[in-house]
Amino acid sequence: MKPKHILVYCPVFLPQQSGYSHAFVQLIDTLLEQGVQVDVVTPELLEAGREEPFQHPLLRIFRYTPKLSVWLLGLLYSSGKRAGFINKLNDAYSYDMVWVETGDDPLLLASLNRKVLHKTVVRFHATSDTEYLLVSKAKKYRIRKFVWRNLSAYNIRFVSATNAYHLHFAMQYLLKSASIVGAGVCINTVNKAVSNRSAIHAAKQFVMLGRMDREGYKQKGFDLVLEALPLVNETALRLDAKLTIIGSGEYANQFKKEVSQYAWVNHIEELPHEHIASILQKSDVVLMPSRYEGLSIFALEALGAGLGFVMSDVGGLRDLWANNGWLVTPLNGQELAKSMIEAMQDEHLLFKQQQSESLAQQTFTKQVQWQQFLKIWEGVQNG
Repeated sequence: MKPKHILVYCPVFLPQQSGYSHAFVQLIDTLLEQGVQVDVVTPELLEAGREEPFQHPLLRIFRYTPKLSVWLLGLLYSSGKRAGFINKLNDAYSYDMVWVETGDDPLLLASLNRKVLHKTVVRFHATSDTEYLLVSKAKKYRIRKFVWRNLSAYNIRFVSATNAYHLHFAMQYLLKSASIVGAGVCINTVNKAVSNRSAIHAAKQFVMLGRMDREGYKQKGFDLVLEALPLVNETALRLDAKLTIIGSGEYANQFKKEVSQYAWVNHIEELPHEHIASILQKSDVVLMPSRYEGLSIFALEALGAGLGFVMSDVGGLRDLWANNGWLVTPLNGQELAKSMIEAMQDEHLLFKQQQSESLAQQTFTKQVQWQQFLKIWEGVQNG
């Protein structure tokens, strides 16, 4: 048995190009392929006259953004109004399930009525709805943490996450009475494993991507890369290695100045998604020295492209480990440099790359995602 009609709330959505929006679309696409009718509610608006970028006979998209100009009042108003809109849609269509992507809007969750809450699953994704609530001093995260602990934590019955680490993180630090439904985890997927690597490059090509705003710069470990580069420089020049770093934000200009002294490092601020996919196909190793990380869409794309990994031993990245690279102790620039040098010199990198391909093809597929979703659905039905 499967649900016939569900509502999915997405805090961001196409045409925005982000890891979140791509992850949400992946799950929705999986549901549509299985014949489930999906209604999406999102505050992401389209420009006037622009055609809906995601269309399917079983899909309806409701773009709804009430706003007030006063920040805190506007936050309360818009979250409450969106919750009211979801409540009305449920009255009209009697959804089998309501699926809320991310825990980023606890005010919305606190405002849903009981008829909706008893069939609502919240899927935690990454860091903005988990670690940031504990480590960030920013006002928005302090407010979210307060609302989670004092309101939403008592309302939510069913939770999921894209990875085991963040599922248990949410249960331990944010929630009070929720149940882990089914297997609990509902993964993100690799759209398609497109690599068939049969040889390694003599000169290794490295790639890294991430936000260079105030939060993303430290989260993604760009400061650790700057610590590692002078330790790697001599080996990289001798072996003709290359590192492409893709990232934009308020720290991008300063970062570009810092790396300009290294002839083998190229910093690109922005690229269309299809160009990033092309770079992955030409690369050998992906760098992910994150302080904390979810089940990153970029990491999954690198997995599907058959790259080796130099990555921190944190969060959702652990789910991508299959003897396919180097696990680095978080916050350790010297160990990051050592792993990069080993990757540049590794004659057995092809084996690690093939391990990535195998993991992508066996674990992060639409079929696996659908089976995990069904277990969660059954848990809600029996809950």
